[in-house]
Amino acid sequence: MRKKIAIGIISLIFMLSLIFLRRDPLQQQKFDSTIHILIDRAPGGLLPGQALDVMGRRFQPLLNDYTLLPQEGSEDFIFAPKKPDLPHLHFTVIRDESTRAMKFLRGDADVLYDTLAISKTEWIKKQNPSRPFRVYSRSGLNLSFIGFSLHHPILKNIGVRMALAKALPVAEWAKLKLFDWVDLSTEFIQIPFNPEASKQELDQLGYPIQANGTRFKLRYHTTAVREGYETALLVQEALKKIGIEVEVVTLDNLLYFQKMRKGDADIFSARWFRFVEQESILDYLSTSGTRNYFQYSNPKTDRRLKKNPVLTPQEISSILLKEFPFFPLYNWKHGLILSPRIVVENETRLVASLDESFRFLLLLRLK
Repeated sequence: MRKKIAIGIISLIFMLSLIFLRRDPLQQQKFDSTIHILIDRAPGGLLPGQALDVMGRRFQPLLNDYTLLPQEGSEDFIFAPKKPDLPHLHFTVIRDESTRAMKFLRGDADVLYDTLAISKTEWIKKQNPSRPFRVYSRSGLNLSFIGFSLHHPILKNIGVRMALAKALPVAEWAKLKLFDWVDLSTEFIQIPFNPEASKQELDQLGYPIQANGTRFKLRYHTTAVREGYETALLVQEALKKIGIEVEVVTLDNLLYFQKMRKGDADIFSARWFRFVEQESILDYLSTSGTRNYFQYSNPKTDRRLKKNPVLTPQEISSILLKEFPFFPLYNWKHGLILSPRIVVENETRLVASLDESFRFLLLLRLK
């Protein structure tokens, strides 16, 4: 029922918005030989002197078949094909999610990939045949997790951290809140949802419910980005049921990362962006790692990561069982949305190509 209500609300908003939206006919000509893709942030590393970032890595598989043309600004990236049978590719940065959705729905773009909220994606899937958008999905590797501050006077006890993990109904979140757009993480560690056991363990560890109705209070830092903020509210709701008060602190992106690097958050959620299963975890688990917001430090782990920044699943499982700096939640599925202008010659091959990069674009053609 909640899923239907959420989709219904999104549907109403979109339909009202689309009444006032029209594609500019003067822009039609530029669409004839170019696939237009909307992205949420600019890639780093495509131009000389730039450091390669996560978004930049997504473009790399295209560079064997495409050449980046000189840019007039920082929000548009146009790629010319090296082969005559391929279309041009035009990436436009639209940072606001609702604006991206509206531009796509009114026909100003052809492709959205991993950049639209689940509720909006579900709404598009249920559109009638008069607007035949196509939605494809495939399991991915990007791992969402709950992180803990290992310097916090209470959370430094691994027993407390394990007890908190047992209070989080991750499977319920995946089904009811995330519409099954995630795969539950079972790769490294499994901690079944058991709030009663969580309460008993916290009592035994010396953190019973006090006269004010709570055991203790935690500070949860997040940005206003939908995924992070909604996860914060879900954690807040779940931990309240076992007597833990969670203060959700919403920060702008710059201040958020400043505070996270200082270790100001007691608890938080984040993603490990993986392009392959055996991805480097150096930034997260080395003492000086740029994303080590847990304040985790283990000389043995540092020495191992210095030799090879890639840990095996068994090594990561061992760290989680012994030290538990974070709790893996789920891996995100990829979501591809195509406009009616796009021709897909082999859907099975297209779905198989969906990964952390934009290489699937090589399989698309224009009508």
